[in-house]
Amino acid sequence: MRTSALLIGLVFSASVSHASDCEAPYTIDDLLGDLNTAEFAAQDGDNDTAVQAARRLQDGLGCLQERLMPAIVGRTYRTIGAGLIVGGDEDRGSEWFRTAIEVDPLFDFGIEEFPDDHPVRIVFNKIKQEPQGADPESVSRPFREGKHFLDGRNLSSPQAQPGRPHLFQRDHEGVKSWLIEGAAFPEEALVDEAAALAAAKKEEKKKDKKKAPTSRDDGALAVGRTRPPEKIPLIIGGAVVTLGSAAMFGGAILTRQRFEDIKDSEDDLRSARVMTNRLHMGSIALFAVGAGTTTWGVIIDNGTPMPHISVKF
Repeated sequence: MRTSALLIGLVFSASVSHASDCEAPYTIDDLLGDLNTAEFAAQDGDNDTAVQAARRLQDGLGCLQERLMPAIVGRTYRTIGAGLIVGGDEDRGSEWFRTAIEVDPLFDFGIEEFPDDHPVRIVFNKIKQEPQGADPESVSRPFREGKHFLDGRNLSSPQAQPGRPHLFQRDHEGVKSWLIEGAAFPEEALVDEAAALAAAKKEEKKKDKKKAPTSRDDGALAVGRTRPPEKIPLIIGGAVVTLGSAAMFGGAILTRQRFEDIKDSEDDLRSARVMTNRLHMGSIALFAVGAGTTTWGVIIDNGTPMPHISVKF
Protein backbone atom coordinates (compact mmCIF):
# COMPACT_ATOMS: atom_id res chain seq x y z
CA MET A 1 0.00 0.00 0.00
CA ARG A 2 1.51 3.32 -1.13
CA THR A 3 1.41 6.49 0.93
CA SER A 4 0.65 9.63 -1.07
CA ALA A 5 2.58 12.83 -0.65
CA LEU A 6 -0.58 14.47 0.64
CA LEU A 7 -0.38 12.35 3.79
CA ILE A 8 3.05 13.63 4.73
CA GLY A 9 1.80 16.81 6.36
CA LEU A 10 -0.06 14.63 8.87
CA VAL A 11 2.83 12.21 9.41
CA PHE A 12 5.63 14.60 10.30
CA SER A 13 5.87 17.69 12.48
CA ALA A 14 7.99 20.64 11.36
CA SER A 15 10.47 21.44 14.14
CA VAL A 16 14.02 21.52 12.73
CA SER A 17 17.45 20.78 14.18
CA HIS A 18 20.64 19.36 12.64
CA ALA A 19 22.02 16.10 14.06
CA SER A 20 25.65 16.69 15.00
CA ASP A 21 27.06 13.65 13.14
CA CYS A 22 25.24 14.25 9.83
CA GLU A 23 26.78 16.10 6.91
CA ALA A 24 23.30 17.12 5.78
CA PRO A 25 19.77 16.59 7.06
CA TYR A 26 17.72 13.70 5.75
CA THR A 27 14.56 15.30 4.43
CA ILE A 28 11.01 14.08 4.15
CA ASP A 29 11.32 13.91 0.39
CA ASP A 30 14.52 11.85 0.75
CA LEU A 31 12.83 9.36 3.04
CA LEU A 32 9.72 8.97 0.88
CA GLY A 33 11.75 8.59 -2.26
CA ASP A 34 13.97 5.89 -0.77
CA LEU A 35 10.93 4.22 0.82
CA ASN A 36 9.09 3.88 -2.48
CA THR A 37 12.24 2.88 -4.36
CA ALA A 38 13.11 0.12 -1.88
CA GLU A 39 9.54 -1.23 -1.76
CA PHE A 40 9.09 -1.44 -5.56
CA ALA A 41 12.57 -2.83 -6.14
CA ALA A 42 12.24 -5.57 -3.50
CA GLN A 43 8.87 -6.67 -4.86
CA ASP A 44 10.05 -6.56 -8.49
CA GLY A 45 13.20 -8.58 -7.78
CA ASP A 46 15.65 -5.70 -8.32
CA ASN A 47 17.69 -6.65 -5.27
CA ASP A 48 20.63 -4.31 -5.85
CA THR A 49 18.40 -1.24 -6.02
CA ALA A 50 16.36 -2.44 -3.04
CA VAL A 51 19.36 -2.89 -0.75
CA GLN A 52 20.90 0.44 -1.75
CA ALA A 53 17.66 2.31 -1.00
CA ALA A 54 17.21 0.38 2.27
CA ARG A 55 20.71 1.36 3.40
CA ARG A 56 20.02 4.99 2.57
CA LEU A 57 16.90 4.77 4.72
CA GLN A 58 18.81 3.15 7.56
CA ASP A 59 21.61 5.70 7.48
CA GLY A 60 19.26 8.64 7.03
CA LEU A 61 16.98 8.01 10.00
CA GLY A 62 19.53 9.41 12.43
CA CYS A 63 19.64 12.64 10.40
CA LEU A 64 15.91 13.36 10.38
CA GLN A 65 14.92 16.84 11.40
CA GLU A 66 11.24 15.97 11.89
CA ARG A 67 9.37 13.65 14.19
CA LEU A 68 8.67 10.31 12.61
CA MET A 69 5.11 9.46 13.61
CA PRO A 70 3.88 5.90 14.33
CA ALA A 71 1.77 5.88 11.15
CA ILE A 72 4.91 5.70 9.01
CA VAL A 73 7.39 4.06 11.40
CA GLY A 74 6.29 0.45 10.89
CA ARG A 75 6.32 0.75 7.11
CA THR A 76 9.78 2.34 7.16
CA TYR A 77 11.25 -0.38 9.38
CA ARG A 78 9.71 -3.18 7.31
CA THR A 79 11.05 -1.67 4.10
CA ILE A 80 14.57 -1.45 5.53
CA GLY A 81 14.37 -5.05 6.73
CA ALA A 82 13.06 -6.35 3.41
CA GLY A 83 15.72 -4.47 1.41
CA LEU A 84 18.54 -5.79 3.58
CA ILE A 85 17.23 -9.36 3.41
CA VAL A 86 16.99 -9.44 -0.40
CA GLY A 87 20.50 -7.98 -0.40
CA GLY A 88 21.79 -10.92 1.63
CA ASP A 89 21.97 -9.33 5.11
CA GLU A 90 19.33 -11.46 6.82
CA ASP A 91 20.66 -10.89 10.35
CA ARG A 92 20.35 -7.11 10.22
CA GLY A 93 17.10 -7.31 8.27
CA SER A 94 15.65 -9.58 10.94
CA GLU A 95 16.52 -7.05 13.63
CA TRP A 96 14.58 -4.38 11.76
CA PHE A 97 11.65 -6.75 11.38
CA ARG A 98 11.62 -7.30 15.15
CA THR A 99 11.32 -3.57 15.75
CA ALA A 100 8.68 -3.26 13.03
CA ILE A 101 6.59 -6.02 14.64
CA GLU A 102 7.01 -4.35 18.03
CA VAL A 103 5.62 -1.12 16.57
CA ASP A 104 2.93 -2.67 14.35
CA PRO A 105 2.23 -6.25 15.52
CA LEU A 106 -0.92 -6.73 13.38
CA PHE A 107 0.71 -6.19 10.00
CA ASP A 108 1.15 -9.01 7.47
CA PHE A 109 2.60 -8.83 3.95
CA GLY A 110 0.07 -9.38 1.19
CA ILE A 111 0.48 -12.05 -1.49
CA GLU A 112 0.70 -9.28 -4.08
CA GLU A 113 3.78 -7.94 -2.25
CA PHE A 114 5.72 -11.14 -1.59
CA PRO A 115 4.60 -14.71 -2.44
CA ASP A 116 4.62 -17.44 0.20
CA ASP A 117 8.06 -18.76 -0.81
CA HIS A 118 9.76 -15.34 -0.89
CA PRO A 119 12.60 -15.01 1.67
CA VAL A 120 11.19 -11.71 2.98
CA ARG A 121 7.85 -13.29 3.84
CA ILE A 122 9.50 -16.43 5.27
CA VAL A 123 11.79 -14.45 7.59
CA PHE A 124 9.02 -12.02 8.60
CA ASN A 125 6.57 -14.82 9.47
CA LYS A 126 9.27 -16.68 11.38
CA ILE A 127 10.00 -13.63 13.52
CA LYS A 128 6.30 -13.05 14.17
CA GLN A 129 6.22 -16.48 15.82
CA GLU A 130 8.89 -15.45 18.34
CA PRO A 131 7.72 -14.60 21.88
CA GLN A 132 6.90 -10.93 22.21
CA GLY A 133 6.61 -8.57 25.18
CA ALA A 134 9.96 -9.19 26.89
CA ASP A 135 11.02 -6.72 29.57
CA PRO A 136 12.83 -3.73 28.06
CA GLU A 137 16.30 -2.60 29.03
CA SER A 138 16.40 0.64 30.98
CA VAL A 139 18.92 3.32 31.92
CA SER A 140 19.14 4.55 35.50
CA ARG A 141 19.59 8.19 34.51
CA PRO A 142 16.49 10.18 33.51
CA PHE A 143 16.07 12.23 30.36
CA ARG A 144 17.01 15.87 30.11
CA GLU A 145 14.33 18.47 29.48
CA GLY A 146 12.27 18.20 26.31
CA LYS A 147 9.99 15.60 24.74
CA HIS A 148 11.38 12.20 23.86
CA PHE A 149 10.15 9.63 21.35
CA LEU A 150 11.13 6.07 20.58
CA ASP A 151 10.00 4.65 17.26
CA GLY A 152 7.56 7.53 16.97
CA ARG A 153 5.92 7.06 20.38
CA ASN A 154 6.20 9.19 23.51
CA LEU A 155 8.83 7.95 25.95
CA SER A 156 8.87 9.14 29.56
CA SER A 157 11.95 7.21 30.75
CA PRO A 158 14.94 5.76 28.88
CA GLN A 159 14.01 2.16 28.15
CA ALA A 160 13.88 0.06 24.98
CA GLN A 161 13.76 -3.52 23.80
CA PRO A 162 17.27 -4.98 23.43
CA GLY A 163 18.77 -6.69 20.40
CA ARG A 164 17.21 -4.44 17.78
CA PRO A 165 17.58 -0.93 16.30
CA HIS A 166 15.38 1.98 17.34
CA LEU A 167 14.87 5.52 16.16
CA PHE A 168 15.18 7.83 19.17
CA GLN A 169 14.20 11.48 18.86
CA ARG A 170 14.41 14.41 21.24
CA ASP A 171 12.34 17.53 20.74
CA HIS A 172 14.00 20.43 22.58
CA GLU A 173 14.45 23.63 20.63
CA GLY A 174 14.12 21.47 17.54
CA VAL A 175 14.13 17.76 16.80
CA LYS A 176 17.28 15.66 16.84
CA SER A 177 17.37 12.01 15.83
CA TRP A 178 19.60 9.06 16.68
CA LEU A 179 19.63 5.49 15.48
CA ILE A 180 20.35 3.46 18.62
CA GLU A 181 20.83 -0.22 19.44
CA GLY A 182 18.67 -1.42 22.32
CA ALA A 183 18.76 1.07 25.19
CA ALA A 184 22.00 2.79 24.12
CA PHE A 185 20.52 6.28 24.45
CA PRO A 186 22.78 9.22 23.57
CA GLU A 187 24.53 11.06 26.38
CA GLU A 188 23.13 14.32 25.05
CA ALA A 189 19.62 13.22 26.00
CA LEU A 190 20.46 12.01 29.54
CA VAL A 191 21.20 14.00 32.68
CA ASP A 192 24.73 13.90 34.11
CA GLU A 193 25.54 10.93 36.35
CA ALA A 194 26.24 13.19 39.32
CA ALA A 195 22.92 15.00 38.89
CA ALA A 196 21.07 11.70 38.48
CA LEU A 197 22.66 10.32 41.66
CA ALA A 198 21.75 13.45 43.60
CA ALA A 199 18.16 13.27 42.34
CA ALA A 200 17.91 9.59 43.27
CA LYS A 201 19.20 10.26 46.79
CA LYS A 202 16.77 13.14 47.19
CA GLU A 203 13.86 10.96 46.12
CA GLU A 204 14.96 8.14 48.43
CA LYS A 205 15.28 10.56 51.33
CA LYS A 206 11.83 11.92 50.57
CA LYS A 207 10.30 8.44 50.60
CA ASP A 208 12.03 7.40 53.81
CA LYS A 209 11.57 10.69 55.57
CA LYS A 210 10.35 10.41 59.13
CA LYS A 211 9.16 13.18 61.36
CA ALA A 212 12.32 13.97 63.27
CA PRO A 213 12.26 14.47 67.06
CA THR A 214 12.17 18.11 68.14
CA SER A 215 13.47 19.61 71.36
CA ARG A 216 10.99 21.21 73.75
CA ASP A 217 11.73 24.10 76.06
CA ASP A 218 12.36 21.74 78.96
CA GLY A 219 14.97 19.82 76.97
CA ALA A 220 12.78 16.77 76.33
CA LEU A 221 12.41 15.32 72.86
CA ALA A 222 8.94 15.43 71.28
CA VAL A 223 8.61 12.54 68.84
CA GLY A 224 5.91 12.98 66.22
CA ARG A 225 3.71 10.20 64.94
CA THR A 226 4.22 8.96 61.39
CA ARG A 227 0.88 7.78 60.06
CA PRO A 228 1.00 5.68 56.88
CA PRO A 229 -1.35 6.93 54.12
CA GLU A 230 -3.12 3.55 54.09
CA LYS A 231 -4.43 4.36 57.55
CA ILE A 232 -6.47 7.40 56.47
CA PRO A 233 -9.45 5.48 54.98
CA LEU A 234 -9.46 3.21 58.07
CA ILE A 235 -9.72 6.23 60.35
CA ILE A 236 -12.58 7.69 58.32
CA GLY A 237 -14.41 4.36 58.13
CA GLY A 238 -13.88 3.72 61.85
CA ALA A 239 -15.28 7.14 62.72
CA VAL A 240 -18.41 6.45 60.65
CA VAL A 241 -18.91 3.06 62.35
CA THR A 242 -18.41 4.65 65.78
CA LEU A 243 -21.09 7.24 65.01
CA GLY A 244 -23.35 4.40 63.91
CA SER A 245 -22.82 2.69 67.26
CA ALA A 246 -23.85 5.90 69.04
CA ALA A 247 -27.03 6.05 66.96
CA MET A 248 -27.77 2.43 67.79
CA PHE A 249 -27.19 3.09 71.47
CA GLY A 250 -29.68 5.96 71.26
CA GLY A 251 -32.20 3.52 69.77
CA ALA A 252 -31.57 1.18 72.70
CA ILE A 253 -32.40 4.00 75.15
CA LEU A 254 -35.68 4.71 73.33
CA THR A 255 -36.73 1.05 73.33
CA ARG A 256 -35.79 0.83 77.03
CA GLN A 257 -38.10 3.74 77.74
CA ARG A 258 -40.85 2.02 75.77
CA PHE A 259 -40.24 -1.15 77.79
CA GLU A 260 -40.71 0.74 81.03
CA ASP A 261 -43.93 2.38 79.80
CA ILE A 262 -45.65 -0.92 78.93
CA LYS A 263 -48.01 -2.00 81.75
CA ASP A 264 -50.48 -4.64 80.60
CA SER A 265 -49.10 -6.63 77.62
CA GLU A 266 -46.67 -9.42 78.27
CA ASP A 267 -45.95 -9.92 74.57
CA ASP A 268 -45.11 -6.23 74.13
CA LEU A 269 -42.86 -6.38 77.19
CA ARG A 270 -40.99 -9.38 75.81
CA SER A 271 -40.62 -7.80 72.36
CA ALA A 272 -39.36 -4.50 73.81
CA ARG A 273 -36.89 -6.30 76.05
CA VAL A 274 -35.45 -8.36 73.20
CA MET A 275 -35.11 -5.29 70.98
CA THR A 276 -33.49 -3.27 73.78
CA ASN A 277 -30.95 -6.00 74.45
CA ARG A 278 -30.13 -6.42 70.76
CA LEU A 279 -29.64 -2.73 70.19
CA HIS A 280 -27.55 -2.40 73.33
CA MET A 281 -25.25 -5.31 72.46
CA GLY A 282 -25.09 -4.26 68.81
CA SER A 283 -24.01 -0.74 69.76
CA ILE A 284 -21.23 -2.17 71.93
CA ALA A 285 -20.02 -4.41 69.09
CA LEU A 286 -20.12 -1.56 66.56
CA PHE A 287 -18.25 0.73 68.93
CA ALA A 288 -15.54 -1.91 69.37
CA VAL A 289 -15.19 -2.31 65.60
CA GLY A 290 -15.14 1.43 64.96
CA ALA A 291 -12.70 2.23 67.75
CA GLY A 292 -10.43 -0.62 66.70
CA THR A 293 -10.46 0.44 63.04
CA THR A 294 -9.43 3.99 63.88
CA THR A 295 -6.54 2.88 66.10
CA TRP A 296 -5.30 -0.40 64.61
CA GLY A 297 -3.99 -1.43 61.19
CA VAL A 298 -1.88 -4.04 59.44
CA ILE A 299 0.93 -3.17 57.05
CA ILE A 300 2.37 -6.04 54.99
CA ASP A 301 5.99 -5.17 54.13
CA ASN A 302 7.52 -8.21 52.43
CA GLY A 303 7.42 -11.67 53.91
CA THR A 304 4.62 -13.32 55.87
CA PRO A 305 2.48 -11.04 58.08
CA MET A 306 2.75 -11.95 61.76
CA PRO A 307 0.72 -10.78 64.76
CA HIS A 308 2.26 -7.73 66.37
CA ILE A 309 1.20 -5.41 69.16
CA SER A 310 2.65 -1.93 69.47
CA VAL A 311 1.57 0.39 72.29
CA LYS A 312 2.47 4.08 72.23
CA PHE A 313 2.27 6.38 75.24
